[in-house]
Amino acid sequence: MTRRLPTAGFIFLILLAMLSWGGSWPSGKLIAGLARAEVIIFWRYFITSLSIIPLLFIFKQSFRIAKRSLPLLILGAVVMITYNQLFLTGLKIGFAGAGGVLTTSLNPIITFILASVIYRESVRPWQKIGLLLGVIGGAVLLDVFKLD
Repeated sequence: MTRRLPTAGFIFLILLAMLSWGGSWPSGKLIAGLARAEVIIFWRYFITSLSIIPLLFIFKQSFRIAKRSLPLLILGAVVMITYNQLFLTGLKIGFAGAGGVLTTSLNPIITFILASVIYRESVRPWQKIGLLLGVIGGAVLLDVFKLD
């Protein structure tokens, strides 16, 4: 049985997610100048790991990792560490607003393209239009059409 959130509760959670995502860029910009990216990444994941341990006990989850899941776990860890390295390095030398717009514009586009390639699905005309609108929207927000 699934429990449905009331509409107001769902909207509140979406707004909370948007605020925390949006806040990660300016706060990341502040933190990026304090230490090397590797140090920040270590502390970020160390604290995250410690905070997950009580949840594993509360929800009675096992600490075991299946051997067949290990390659995907390692791949996911490498991708996340690489993303965070690029995130912090980019924020150290670039603008937080531009990084936020670029990432939120490109993530769904890249995900869609990768999924299309992996699952060998052709891109439908309306999907191409949606991807093009996403690229144009990101370009407008980044103000790339301004010639100065």
